[in-house]
Amino acid sequence: MTSTQTLPPAPGPSGGPGSPDGDRSGAAAIRIATVVVGGLVALVAVVAVAIGQFGVASVRTDFAQQAIPAQIRSIDVSTEVGDIEVTRTPGAEPGVEFDLRGPFWNRPRVPAVEISGDELTIGAEDPRRCLFFCGGAVTVRIELGDLELDALDLESEVGDVRVRDVVAREITASSSVGDVVVQSAETPTIEARSEVGSIEIRPLATTRSITATSNVGSITVLVPSGIEYDVQVSSDVGDVSVGIPTAPSAPRSIVATSDIGDVRIAPER
Repeated sequence: MTSTQTLPPAPGPSGGPGSPDGDRSGAAAIRIATVVVGGLVALVAVVAVAIGQFGVASVRTDFAQQAIPAQIRSIDVSTEVGDIEVTRTPGAEPGVEFDLRGPFWNRPRVPAVEISGDELTIGAEDPRRCLFFCGGAVTVRIELGDLELDALDLESEVGDVRVRDVVAREITASSSVGDVVVQSAETPTIEARSEVGSIEIRPLATTRSITATSNVGSITVLVPSGIEYDVQVSSDVGDVSVGIPTAPSAPRSIVATSDIGDVRIAPER
């Protein structure tokens, strides 16, 4: 019996099948295709980010205002994406402003406002209700006028939280991703939290308890000069500095903790 064996083809002429030039040309074509596809993907990503950010920065889709009744003593604000700002200007009319920004294809809704007795609750849903080029943010601004509160509780998932000149028995301000600032608030208790973001607190002498916690971000507490505090500060990764009089038995306390970030306690200049 005679067996037949098929041999591989001999290298062809330059550029033909089986030739070294042909193999190199194929590899080059694959590299070029990879670069082109990668470039297109990168371009799409850049355009998506640019459109989303441009939409938030340049397109105001709505603006709303609502008065705050004089009987309100407690305010609770919760937002998904957007800043929260609370100020108190004696003589001003108490009210809430909603600044809604986003591209026309993803219009944020006006937050829900509920009043029950002396409690005011504001809830702003996540404005990102699309898959691509979303953008969108809801900024909540509150003017208290002459109102003095029992409790002020502010929470933003993505956005800064700022409190200034407020009079309240207790203030809680937190952000998952964003900075938290509490300044010149007349209150016995301040609690500030940020998972990713810095915290800055400038209390008055009326504040007796300050708690600040950040997972990733710096903490700065600037207190009135010449007042003693019971201070407990720590940072796993970061510098810690305390430049104020301290005493374990002091009637005022500061607890400031950051996992990654500097912690600074100093007198207000």
